Amino acid sequence: MKGGKLIPLCDLSSVAPGCALRAENEGCVYAVFNVDGKLYVTQDECTHGPGALSEGYILDDEVECPFHRGVFTYRPAARRARRLPSR
Repeated sequence: MKGGKLIPLCDLSSVAPGCALRAENEGCVYAVFNVDGKLYVTQDECTHGPGALSEGYILDDEVECPFHRGVFTYRPAARRARRLPSR
C-alpha cells in the first residue's frame, strides 16, 4: 500500500511458499514473502547496507540479511526485538 492505495507488485503464484521475491513498482523495491500461504511485503533493502532482504534466509517470522546477518521481522504485528548473544 502506498499513500493509502494498493499497488501491483507481482503475480501471487510467482512467490513460492517459504520463499521471497524482489518486486519493483514506481521506482521502489520491495521484498514479498510467502509464509504459510500468507504474503508479507517490506522494503527490500536492509537498513544497514546493500543487502537485499528478498535474498535472505527466512525462519518463522524473521528474515536474515545475507549481507550482514541482521535479523528483521516482516510481520506487521510483531513488535519484538531479538537479543543477540554477547561476545
